[in-house]
Amino acid sequence: MTPFSIRAAQDSDHEQIRLLAPELTAGMPAWRSADRQRTAVAGWVDDALTAARTNDAAVLVALPTASLAEPCPTVLGFVSVTERLHFTGERQGYVGELVVAPPHRRAGVAATLMAAAEDWARRRGLASLSLETGAGNAAARAMYAGLGYAEEEVTLTKRLPPLAVDSRRR
Repeated sequence: MTPFSIRAAQDSDHEQIRLLAPELTAGMPAWRSADRQRTAVAGWVDDALTAARTNDAAVLVALPTASLAEPCPTVLGFVSVTERLHFTGERQGYVGELVVAPPHRRAGVAATLMAAAEDWARRRGLASLSLETGAGNAAARAMYAGLGYAEEEVTLTKRLPPLAVDSRRR
């Protein structure tokens, strides 16, 4: 038996889930605004919690098994999952966020949350589950590869220097 269990997030979990949101900035490029990164990830988490109020999405939490009887057990981590269309038109599951609190990493929490997201997608008849992560988040990328996830698309970005003052007026 694992020392934690997975269940759908409840309203009483939302505050703890939101406190984990800054962890989603791992692997983001340093040249991007840190304030904008934090604002973006907070928005992603709020959107996921809102979407989970429907049957089309879920936020699943990992909780210590020993604390399940407590009114507000500690959230060890969470995953958000929904459906979306691949550019080929195939419906697939999509993991928007996966976070494990730092003290609980490398204990199987992320793998168990991902397995729960995969089960969620399978129950909907979906044949694949995709996700995106920061290129610089080596630990997450290694973990996903270990779970059988393969890179399908890559986003490339080039930081552009500002135009000279004379060039902007054209």
